[in-house]
Amino acid sequence: VNLDNPSCWLKGIFRKHRKGFDPSRHILIHNFFKYLETKNGSLEINEIENINYPCLNKVCEHYNQSIQTTFSRHIDHKSKRQITLVECNCGHKYTHSYIASQHKYFVRIKEYGSVWHSKLNQLLVEKKMSIRAIARMLGCDSKTINKFKSIKVVGDSTPKTELKEKQEIWQQHIRKNPKSGITELRKKKPALFAFLYRNCKEWLQKQQYHKSKPNSKLRINWKARDLEILEELRIARSNALKENPKKRITKSLLLIMVKKEKMFYNNQEKLKNCEEYLSKTHESKYFHRKKRLVISALEMKDEKAEITYWTLLRKAGIRKEYLNYELIQITKGIVNGTFELSRQALIKTA
Repeated sequence: VNLDNPSCWLKGIFRKHRKGFDPSRHILIHNFFKYLETKNGSLEINEIENINYPCLNKVCEHYNQSIQTTFSRHIDHKSKRQITLVECNCGHKYTHSYIASQHKYFVRIKEYGSVWHSKLNQLLVEKKMSIRAIARMLGCDSKTINKFKSIKVVGDSTPKTELKEKQEIWQQHIRKNPKSGITELRKKKPALFAFLYRNCKEWLQKQQYHKSKPNSKLRINWKARDLEILEELRIARSNALKENPKKRITKSLLLIMVKKEKMFYNNQEKLKNCEEYLSKTHESKYFHRKKRLVISALEMKDEKAEITYWTLLRKAGIRKEYLNYELIQITKGIVNGTFELSRQALIKTA
């Protein structure tokens, strides 16, 4: 490998590939990175293997001793560092890790434990010490004390947690509003609900709330509905023919006009009269062409225009490829005058 050479493969393999590289070179690079990982990992493990893990709970009798502590190790998937979870019998838990880049150890408290919390309660309620004094005694920050401060003196100086107090208030709220569901209760006291939801979600959901019965759906008289829609379809058809007689009357057109397309197809079995009417009035493509021929001929007659074979077809808008024997005969009959050209003829062609 010559690094001074501009075409060095080691330089090129780490850049955007503009050419292929031998697979063995890829394997070399892969093995090199694996070696670096194992080397760094072994160094980190060696750094922390000979460390004792004492209890960091100041109020524990085994404080700063590793007699009653147990630990377990795992690799953090994000930082790729080895994390040691240390736990004492007093319930105190913390993580211990070594940051190789900064050459220092990092400790994070996970749980303070029951012994620590009971001491905190004692100092707050019985001795009534200040927050800062308690923080110095328990070996933590004053913000931590404020976070875990959950004891209040009520009535006969018996300690009562804030959570219990909030739960009782919520139960009273339920008793005062027996016909209200959980949503209505939440709207009336959103802050209380939010506190309980964060701290005791399961307890909150287990409470008995009023459940409103859903309104029973009104039964539909499908016979009356069938006749009602049938009348609407008839009106829609007559309106469509008035607006444009040449327009093709189809099922979809009429249903769209009355805005009942979805309802009809979902309840087709219950609307038999409508279905029968639609199937009768539905115009096939072939009938529609015959209708256009007759209507176009009548229009040309009213306009006193000369009716020829191709002018009639052009007026009707019928392409050559759609002509069949019957259409040709009707067209020739209209041109020759042998076909009865009247409004009644349109009905006969059907």
